[in-house]
Amino acid sequence: MKTYWFVFLFVLAITVTYYSKADMWEDPSWKEMIDSSDVIGKFKVVNGGTKRAQLIPLKIYKGELKDTIWISGFSGRYGPYETMEKGEEYILFLNKEVLNEESKKAWENDIKKYPEWAEYYQGVLKSKAFEVWTPTSGDYYLAGDTIRYDLFQTTTYNYSGKSLNEFEEFLEFALSKKSLKEYHKQLITKIRKCINDTLCAMHPQYIMMLALTNYNHYIPLFDTLIRNTAVKARFGLATLMGNINSEKSRVLLLQLLSDSNSVVQGEAVRQLSGHDPDFVGPIFINYLNKTGEDGVYPSDIMDPVRNQLEGGKIEIIKALNKMKYKPATEALLGLLKTNNTYLFNLTIEALINIGSKEYVPYLNYHLENDTRDLIFDVCRIIVENELSECIEPLKKFISSHDRKITPDADIAISKYYGLAHFSNDEINSFLLNDFKKFIKADTLEYRIYRSWIQSYISTFSSIEAKNARPLIYESLKYWTGMDSNFVKYPELFSIKSHLEDSLKKECISLIDSSRINKLSIMAILNNTNDIIIGAKPNYNTIVILDYKFNEDAYKKDKLVFELLSEKRAMISKRFKIPLEQVYTRSGMYISCSFDRVDFEINHSPLSDLFDFIKKYPTKEDVQYLTALKESSFWINEYELKHINYVIEDIEKALKN
Repeated sequence: MKTYWFVFLFVLAITVTYYSKADMWEDPSWKEMIDSSDVIGKFKVVNGGTKRAQLIPLKIYKGELKDTIWISGFSGRYGPYETMEKGEEYILFLNKEVLNEESKKAWENDIKKYPEWAEYYQGVLKSKAFEVWTPTSGDYYLAGDTIRYDLFQTTTYNYSGKSLNEFEEFLEFALSKKSLKEYHKQLITKIRKCINDTLCAMHPQYIMMLALTNYNHYIPLFDTLIRNTAVKARFGLATLMGNINSEKSRVLLLQLLSDSNSVVQGEAVRQLSGHDPDFVGPIFINYLNKTGEDGVYPSDIMDPVRNQLEGGKIEIIKALNKMKYKPATEALLGLLKTNNTYLFNLTIEALINIGSKEYVPYLNYHLENDTRDLIFDVCRIIVENELSECIEPLKKFISSHDRKITPDADIAISKYYGLAHFSNDEINSFLLNDFKKFIKADTLEYRIYRSWIQSYISTFSSIEAKNARPLIYESLKYWTGMDSNFVKYPELFSIKSHLEDSLKKECISLIDSSRINKLSIMAILNNTNDIIIGAKPNYNTIVILDYKFNEDAYKKDKLVFELLSEKRAMISKRFKIPLEQVYTRSGMYISCSFDRVDFEINHSPLSDLFDFIKKYPTKEDVQYLTALKESSFWINEYELKHINYVIEDIEKALKN
């Protein structure tokens, strides 16, 4: 019997990026599954499992099968997981597992490591191995004389049990080439009886059975069903009307366009969309702003099942797109001031296919209004369609919007989906000047702008802006404590190091040294131009203290945090350092969030710096990285090796 749970895999390089990397699939329709399955039958599990199981056929509705078979595919790699237990019975929709030469070799290699897989592999070779359609469709659990299914969609949720006899009869006639007249008559009788019985909830299933067995006659009963309170009944009615090509069925579908439920509207649109564009086009335009957007979608952003039943508005946009119906241009343009990314992208796609470029001012509108949810899509559309008319609004957006607001919009400058795609001398100069203005902000605010700094560095690398090096060094002061002057004036290294050593000694005198696991201090020199001509250093300080507590402190979490806060406040007061620049930790206990520690070098702007200087190496880069390595400001052993590898790569490149 089915048991579901999901393994949620989070991938931090957001693209959400948009969506996490689990396998995804779309369940088939009932018609597709019935028409295209190699085998459909009732089976009993004789050897259970989570990934594979052995079953014996009890009854075959489609195909030919007598022997025990293996089945797989009923669990996803990352979930949901299903365990088929010995003795359980299912109705299964199966496809034969077929291997090509490459997959045979892979299997043979795997069997060397996992000999227990050999029996299954032999089943594949002997055509006795099958797969269900997806991990969430094609296997329907039987409990006595009931089966769990819903003809609304093939996805196998824990539906309530329904009559197995009725489902088997439905399968028999759905697969039969004999006359269906008597069967259809029985279904219509059952529908009439069920809609007059408040305890009966099967009429939506009977309506779908009519549709899936190709019933194509219009009867007065359908005029009654349009007023039925069950949403699935009205949805099934819309599906059924698609089989009946008559004036009355079209009238009923037009009525269903005004249904109170958006998904019913969407099904009515799908069934009407095959009609003459000259007939349905004006109707769709008229209903575009009267229909709803809501649909039936995966229940969670991580749900691997991509099934969705769209609402009326979305289906109309899709239909107008498919028809390339040019008179719809003005109506579609009216939808583009939305901040709904899905609606926006579908509408733009429809307008592009129709052949209109009148959507361009709306891209600029969203740039000017900083519609944050749409910035990624706006930039993508600009680049994919080479819209040079959007360059100036894009530049204005980059230079004027608040970069502290999330989600980050740094995609706007990139080579692949941003301004740098149109790279030329003028645009490159703009990006350099904008970066120069950007990094004049308070150095210690740079942690807020981490993604922007990373994007700028990678963009300068991609457009070969070698002259960006001094600005890149300047932007990394928060991460390294060193600006571009350090490359020109090596004496700054010793001044910085002397300050840090002095502060470290004072800090150790303030705190019991036996309690210090690690103490890192970074002095960020703010006036390097003046220092090199003899001025006293003006600097900011960042302190990171990894502290050891005695056993009593760890008995209560609260006590640990109080002690960490106490040490943090003590250091802040003694050295007149703003509290947010002091970070204390002890094991798993952390006093505050701190990017310079919370993100290792390979997730920080330093990684982008390494990529840049490996591409365009200079001797000064070696000097800079050596100083960074020797600073010992919270660099772990792995990061130290990383820096050494980069230095080696640069030195090799310079020799060549």
